[in-house]
Amino acid sequence: MDLIVDKLNYIWPFLAVITPVVFFHELGHYLVARINGVRVEVFSVGFGPELIGISDRFGTRWKLCALPLGGYVKFHGDADIASTSAEAADEPLPPNSFFAKNVGQRSAIAFAGPFANLLLAAVIFAVFFMVVGQRYTPVEIGSVRDGSPAAIAGIEPGDRLVELNGSRIERFEELEFALLQNLGEPIALAVERGDALLAFTVTPEIVEVLDPFDRPQELGDIGVRPFISAAISQVVVGSPAERGGLLPGDTIVRIGDTEITGFDDLRTVVEQNAAVPLAFVVLRDGREETLTVTPDDVNGIGRIGVYPEEPSALRDLGFGESIWSGIEHTYTLAAANLRAVGQMIVGTRSTEQLSGPVGIAVMSRGVLERGVAGFIEFAALISIALGLINLFPIPPLDGGHLLYNAVEAVCRRPLTARLQQIGTTVGLMLVVALMVWVTTKDIIGLTS
Repeated sequence: MDLIVDKLNYIWPFLAVITPVVFFHELGHYLVARINGVRVEVFSVGFGPELIGISDRFGTRWKLCALPLGGYVKFHGDADIASTSAEAADEPLPPNSFFAKNVGQRSAIAFAGPFANLLLAAVIFAVFFMVVGQRYTPVEIGSVRDGSPAAIAGIEPGDRLVELNGSRIERFEELEFALLQNLGEPIALAVERGDALLAFTVTPEIVEVLDPFDRPQELGDIGVRPFISAAISQVVVGSPAERGGLLPGDTIVRIGDTEITGFDDLRTVVEQNAAVPLAFVVLRDGREETLTVTPDDVNGIGRIGVYPEEPSALRDLGFGESIWSGIEHTYTLAAANLRAVGQMIVGTRSTEQLSGPVGIAVMSRGVLERGVAGFIEFAALISIALGLINLFPIPPLDGGHLLYNAVEAVCRRPLTARLQQIGTTVGLMLVVALMVWVTTKDIIGLTS
């Protein structure tokens, strides 16, 4: 029984993510089809046997099916759910059928599904920015790792980031996101140092971190961290810090004769003085106090058991700015996804980062355990991915229909039904093969 409950704890978060994302995708097709006078016979979330359904007064069967791995709308005149024509070439097309419409109308209907997914993501992000705020970390550099690409280029602690690849940068998260998708390609940085504006070209090194499946994932890294103040937010119970009298809210201003300007200074001094009594000068309630703290010796490295204050904050955005930021964030994520796919195709990024339904189910559960807000944001990311995947020029995906329409627009006549059927069959085989591959990879990753 416990095993069944545990499996359900993977299934229902997956359904909670994928069902609304698929619904909005198909709703995009449905609404634009109705606007263009196309009769919709079936609106399905999922494939296979129908679980529940209802027919409306327009003749559309709305239903939920047993396999929740996608969905479809079937238009009047379609031979199947892949929207291939059921009409003979010498027979007149009913005016309310999909294939009776011109290339522009059919393209709008095909594009509406992916667009609905991108729009859903933009709305979710905009609401988040409006209600919760946008995460904001100041662009001041707190530390530069010795020997890192940033150190070699000449970047120093205290520098303030001004531009990234020619664009103004206002949040440290923008640099982190750029490095997330950058694998060894040089980036241009401009920083303020005092009154001077300095330009640097930095080539990130490729580092490996573990993804949710404990598989290596490659990221770009230049060796910088944002400035973190020396204010203490948490003191570990029973730690040297607690024994020495440090309290949450204290700000370390000096250790011995060493001035402490940030948490990295504190970390450096402590790590180099394992088991050595240190005189801490702290600012508490507007007054300086001196305390003695002796770091524990952990494999030759000093530890005192304190956590810094979170350098990031949530910045309030107005209504208009939230909407624009939601659109901008969606565009940035979509561009990053496409760039990652391109890197996988040319071999500069590992395909180990791809996930299928099993991977999404595992991530859905993990994200939900960390909070509803993150779960909704995760749904927005899945919505972007679904929209982009459907734009790939592979029949029977929406991008395949757009490809057929582009050929028809250029050649002034549609491809023959035979060629379209061959293309759809080959494309479907590719899609199924991809699903089997990523699912197998997910299962192997989990079991290993």
